[in-house]
Amino acid sequence: MVLVREGTSADLRPAFEVFRRSLWDLLQRQGAVGADQDDDVDKARAVMGPFVDHLAEHAAEFWVAEGDEGLVGMARSLERGGVFQLTEFFVDPGAQSAGVGRSLLDRAFPIGRGRHRSIIATTDPRALGLYLRYGVQFQTMLVNVEFEPVTHAYETDLEFLPVADVERPLEAIAALDRRHLDHERSVEIAFLMENRPGFLYRRDGEFVGYGFESKGRFTGPVLVADPADLPAALSHLENSAAAAGVRQVDLEIALDARAPVQWMLGRGHRFFPFYTTLLGSSAFVPRDRYVFFGPSLFI
Repeated sequence: MVLVREGTSADLRPAFEVFRRSLWDLLQRQGAVGADQDDDVDKARAVMGPFVDHLAEHAAEFWVAEGDEGLVGMARSLERGGVFQLTEFFVDPGAQSAGVGRSLLDRAFPIGRGRHRSIIATTDPRALGLYLRYGVQFQTMLVNVEFEPVTHAYETDLEFLPVADVERPLEAIAALDRRHLDHERSVEIAFLMENRPGFLYRRDGEFVGYGFESKGRFTGPVLVADPADLPAALSHLENSAAAAGVRQVDLEIALDARAPVQWMLGRGHRFFPFYTTLLGSSAFVPRDRYVFFGPSLFI
């Protein structure tokens, strides 16, 4: 017997464990990690804890599925400016294909809600088959690029201003988000400003983009008004991380976005063998000038 109910603060750790069990099973089936490797849940929680705790605190919906021996599923969504995003959805391998997932999605990501609907999904075919019933369709594939940052030369006329040196940076970033992403997410941007180095990009006195860089692995988002500026923004990100002594940078880029893909290939960086898909009710994300939030929990 499985009970689907609203999640509470007491469910945060068990829900994270469901997430890791489900993800680790998928990674092993896809060969991204060895079949004999075990997941270190405590280490993963130390790295991802601030992000999932933020999502839990600000969730539009948080639902869990509880069996006789504890949680076997979880789903959470976020709503900002009419954009409704399924941020997390995981079901224990032993409880999949039994209706648990659909019960969770009916509550956490109900059909008809949101001006734009979005999911960053794994490539698990069972999950994808279910998601496509919830008002979204395939937009693009996202790839994770991992590399050790190295200082290098590049040319640009952009000014890179630390957000701490800008008057009312939240307003500037919100204006860029409204113009290019059709919504703003000031709560998430404020969270990032506390957790990652952030920069606004300026040309001729006008803000034309922003980026959040690595404080130790995960980066993003990065947004520019002109796709031609994205390579310079990414080079600035890499140089800044190298100067700070960061040993690994992760980027989430769309495979159909020419500018970041060409930058990555030109720098000699490689794909990590784990891919996700961007699903949406419309193509409201300008992928040619946008690098996604990492880890890939939301846009």
